Amino acid sequence: MKHNFLHVLKKYVVWLLLLIGVDLLYALALWLSESEVFLRLWPVLALSSLLIFLTALFFAWRVDRQRETAFQEFLNHPDEMTEAQMLHLVSRQDGELVRHVGTLLRENEQAKRDLITQMNDYEEYVESWAHEIKTPLSLLTFLLDNHKDELSPVVYQRLDYVRLQMQGLVEQMLYYARLKGKQKDYLFESLSLTKCCEEALENFQPLFKEKGFQIIKVLPPLFVFSDYRGLLFIINQILSNAIKYTRSTGIPELHL
Repeated sequence: MKHNFLHVLKKYVVWLLLLIGVDLLYALALWLSESEVFLRLWPVLALSSLLIFLTALFFAWRVDRQRETAFQEFLNHPDEMTEAQMLHLVSRQDGELVRHVGTLLRENEQAKRDLITQMNDYEEYVESWAHEIKTPLSLLTFLLDNHKDELSPVVYQRLDYVRLQMQGLVEQMLYYARLKGKQKDYLFESLSLTKCCEEALENFQPLFKEKGFQIIKVLPPLFVFSDYRGLLFIINQILSNAIKYTRSTGIPELHL
């Protein structure tokens, strides 16, 4: 409040100097005409001038406060009501600028609402798609587990390879949807990095067999503070890239 008052004082200091100058001219004229009258009236003249200036300054400060409050409300809620309130406190020239700013702010608000709606629709679609795709994946897993003896090893490995790839793509899509979603359901806790790696290795075991990987476990017991699904996704991505970019020559080794 004190800072705002000083700001208004600096804004109208020219008028104060002008008023003081006029008072000095009147005082000089009065002193030249009647020195005794001047000695009696100059305190009244100075005090009245100061009182007039302070009164005008107070009303100017109130108007600036109202304008600042209305402008802040207009920025936070740029509707037609707040715009009308703002127009009552500015000049006609500034009013055109206020109308233009109000139009731009309302357009931005509408674009923001449309974007939020699109993001919500996208999240709902991803969740629905992931739920639907899990049904054929579960059916494929069921068939592979119950009819393993009826399939040749090559066919079984190929089907299991496809299943793991599809499952990895689904998990990848869900993970990126979680990153872009407005609701973050992360749960950070102390996790065994060794167990997470072993779980990921078990999921990729058919793919490692297909590529002829030699797994060398050298990871000591370690604990990390992380989100379980996020950590498992990162490990899965590392293993997936290791399989994807394996050279065709020699026996690939995975040190973990």
